[in-house]
Amino acid sequence: MTGKIKLVHSGGNSVSVAVPTNAPSASEVEFKLPQADGSANQVLKTDGNGNLSFGADQGGKVLQTIMVEKTNTTSHSNGSTRTDISGITVNITPSATSSKILIMSTLNFCGRQGEYAFALYLMRGSTDLAIGDASSSRTRATIGGLTDTDNGYDMRPWHYTYLDSPNTTSQVTYKWQWEDTYHNQTMYLNRSYTDTDVSYAVRGASNIIVQEIAA
Repeated sequence: MTGKIKLVHSGGNSVSVAVPTNAPSASEVEFKLPQADGSANQVLKTDGNGNLSFGADQGGKVLQTIMVEKTNTTSHSNGSTRTDISGITVNITPSATSSKILIMSTLNFCGRQGEYAFALYLMRGSTDLAIGDASSSRTRATIGGLTDTDNGYDMRPWHYTYLDSPNTTSQVTYKWQWEDTYHNQTMYLNRSYTDTDVSYAVRGASNIIVQEIAA
């Protein structure tokens, strides 16, 4: 038998399947084709034992991207009580349990003019993600700090990136919570504390973006 199989078209041209250039590593190598065709954009994969099947082209690729953007304002006036940041919530359904979820987010917010403290919490459902270790009475949060500003028009962007492993193919919800941990004052998203109707009072936008990354 020759080193290839040639399939000749009625028009005269042909397509061939040839053996490897070098001798196979085993005396007999057998590949078992799948019983049916795959879906669009799938690739032919092996299980390492010669069994071929169709599946998603994975390996570090971005499989889906979802963004939620909030352009209007909201506030937090419950003091030291943690509450969801309205409008900064996104849902994603992973296609495989091995997928990673990359979370990227920017929050434009401020507290009162003068000294205020804040804590921000990145969450998967009701589970905190990326919070600091416990240490006495210190608050465990994703982002936090004590800010002192005399500028009532100050609005600062806070950025965060995190790679999560939800290990599920069910819908997953990612969101932010916030609280004032010091003076129990109102905090504002997408606006400054003063927010006077003048050209130098800026209103901003915040977002949360999630990407499914193939393992």
